[in-house]
Amino acid sequence: MFKAWFVIILFFLGSATGFLGWLADFAPYYSFATSSKSALAVAAFKTQKPGDATSYLGETRYQFPLRFITNSGNEVVSSSYYKNTYVPRRVLDALERDDHVTVLYLPDDPQRVLFEGDVEKLPKGWGSLAWGIACLVVGVLLIGRRYRLARYTKYLGHGEISGDE
Repeated sequence: MFKAWFVIILFFLGSATGFLGWLADFAPYYSFATSSKSALAVAAFKTQKPGDATSYLGETRYQFPLRFITNSGNEVVSSSYYKNTYVPRRVLDALERDDHVTVLYLPDDPQRVLFEGDVEKLPKGWGSLAWGIACLVVGVLLIGRRYRLARYTKYLGHGEISGDE
């Protein structure tokens, strides 16, 4: 049978996992929402075609490198969040129609790009945060319950042992 402290520690580890998960999910959203810059991007090569497809942020995206110039004047061939740029179909259509598309990039990491409408779709980690808070509350309640029981139980060794000697 598990000891009470082992179970309590598990809840606090679950809480820490929830909070770290929230931070890991929220960090990209916060970075792009607060400090991203925009640039006009074009196809990296004149005769390229969309490559492999994947699903990201709830839509199918195609591998398609883009080239753009940052605000500081550096030319970047994007490689996006995953080692290659995955472009949604709507962006490919805009590239075909207008020969350019607006991308959002981070000044300190211009290789990572997002497109208009993607920032709102980024995970914010609210589920992880709720899990972390729930585990923390249960862990604190278990500690309180453990000490309340310890006052009345001689097995746990708290308090005086009464009896005839």
